[in-house]
Parts: sequence; C-alpha cells; structure tokens
Amino acid sequence: MGGGHDSGKPVLAVVQTYPTDDVVAVLRTGLWDSMFDETHQDALSARVDQSRRLHVTLEDWRVLAKHSALFRRTWDARRLADSDIAASVALARKQIQDREAKLAMAAEFGIGSAGGEK
Repeated sequence: MGGGHDSGKPVLAVVQTYPTDDVVAVLRTGLWDSMFDETHQDALSARVDQSRRLHVTLEDWRVLAKHSALFRRTWDARRLADSDIAASVALARKQIQDREAKLAMAAEFGIGSAGGEK
C-alpha cells in the first residue's frame, strides 16, 4: 500500500488532527454564516471528525474557504454537517484551477488588462 512499498505488510497512516474551531476559523476567511454555529455544533464536530479520518487536511478546508470567497458560496455549520466534504473539496479545487487557467489565458491575450480590452 502506498509509497511504492510492496511488502504486503500493513502501513500506518498518519491522520492529521485539528479541532473543529480551527476548521471554522479557516472557513471564516471565506464566506461563513454563523447562524447555526451553536445549534449544529455537535453535527459539525462529527463531520470534522469524519473528514479527518478520510484524510481531509486543514489545507483542504482552506481550499473550501478560498472557493467560497471566489465563487460567493456561503458555508454554515448546518450546510457543512450535511455535505460530502471530500467531494466538495475536489469540486472546489477543480473550479479554482479552471478559474486560474481562464485568468492566465485572458492575461496572455491581454483580455481584461488595465489597458483595456483589445
């Protein structure tokens, strides 16, 4: 498993630990609605715990925060507790990469530059 090692022996996977408060702090750097912070705290903590076990890192949460800021998608505790976080991260990563590729292409052709469109 993993790392090109072929001994057939089990490999110990390191799971990054971080508290739910750190996840919320990261998500607040994007668009975060605190309306459900108290009422859904247990569900949110359970989702963060599950996500950690699925190897969702704090960097992945940063991707969601960046995506929410760029694409105006507001997260809240209730929505987060009901979401497939790994799928949301994968989609956010792809949409950010697509956006960056389009911006690079536009810059290459001088579209939208400070000097005006050509």
